[in-house]
Amino acid sequence: EVVIPEIRGLKVQDAKKMLKDLKLDYAIDGSGEYVTKVSPIPGYSVKEGSKLNIYVGSSQEYNKDIIK
Repeated sequence: EVVIPEIRGLKVQDAKKMLKDLKLDYAIDGSGEYVTKVSPIPGYSVKEGSKLNIYVGSSQEYNKDIIK
């Protein structure tokens, strides 16, 4: 299992590299330079190879919800 990292606020290219290194798949929705939302949210444990939904936008502002 892999814990979803905090990638919100990162540039899309940096987030993609981090997810690839963790062997997580992803689908990107929206356009822009920064990750604004991830589903499931950071902190969840998922199986290696799981697909995340990444939402991108033009600012580093994002919803800071996490799983504790």
